[in-house]
Amino acid sequence: MSRPRGLATVATAYAGGSLGYRNLIINGAMQVAQRGTSFTTDNIYTLDRWRSGDGTGGTPARTLSQETFTLGQTDVPNAHYYLRHNQTSASTNGNSSLVQKIEDVTRFDGQTVTLSFYAKADAAMDMDVSFIQDFGTGGSPSPDVAFTETVSIGTSWTRYTVTKTLGSLSGKTLGTDGVHTSCLIFNIDFKPTSTFTFEATLFQLEYGESATEFEHRPYGTELQLCQRYFEAYPIIDGGQQVALILLYRASSQYWLNLIYKVEKRAVPTFTLGSGIVWTTVTPFIDLGKSSAIFLGTSTGFLNESSATGAYSFALDAEL
Repeated sequence: MSRPRGLATVATAYAGGSLGYRNLIINGAMQVAQRGTSFTTDNIYTLDRWRSGDGTGGTPARTLSQETFTLGQTDVPNAHYYLRHNQTSASTNGNSSLVQKIEDVTRFDGQTVTLSFYAKADAAMDMDVSFIQDFGTGGSPSPDVAFTETVSIGTSWTRYTVTKTLGSLSGKTLGTDGVHTSCLIFNIDFKPTSTFTFEATLFQLEYGESATEFEHRPYGTELQLCQRYFEAYPIIDGGQQVALILLYRASSQYWLNLIYKVEKRAVPTFTLGSGIVWTTVTPFIDLGKSSAIFLGTSTGFLNESSATGAYSFALDAEL
């Protein structure tokens, strides 16, 4: 088996729960950032697998960013990156949230799970930590079931833990779109109505009643796990016209068979990065879970002369 195919198999097996990794959260150490390292838009994915969502108080302005620890720091052992959520405007009734969706709710049938993470805030604050069993899409899936606990965050780096026993799935119904549209939603709902700054890293969710030491997986492994849900093709040099290698076939038709680095959770959507445009004709794109076919009547080029984002194009199969 080739190395790329082997890594793709790792990502698929992890999502199915057949590997022995303890940590059910992906990118808990905030090291993978395919989309970029700073975000101000509401309700988007930011650092890989982490979504900045709106809470009950509307859309307060905030900046979510990847930050780097000073080398040699001892506040958070063996950590290099952390997430900063800086809310810069007040809201009237609750605030924004931080979310990760963990694929396949059937992995959490009556299980006891323990969450651990390091965090601090610029002033003492409360937040609600929820685990929500989501039964997927299509047809008439069962309503969500939530388990919530309030956590008080202090102003110094501290390790926090939350243990919950989740509900039995007996009598529940999955959506007709399949098990891979279902998930356990890990949700942090920030409670202050004023401005605040929250910083956190080393998120780990594991089976059982006790928190163990954070599981540091190799960066390449963590990246492959993220790419099951989102795969970015970075801007090559910025300010150039870059060929997407649409090869001549016949009768003035050009095509490309793009093999993904990792098989996707579902058929992805194809998006161009900020400021990226096709210079000739937009090709027909036929997407699958493992590959895509691009077909056009002209050679295809991506114009990156006004690119402002982190990637030329991306494949998105997030939950």
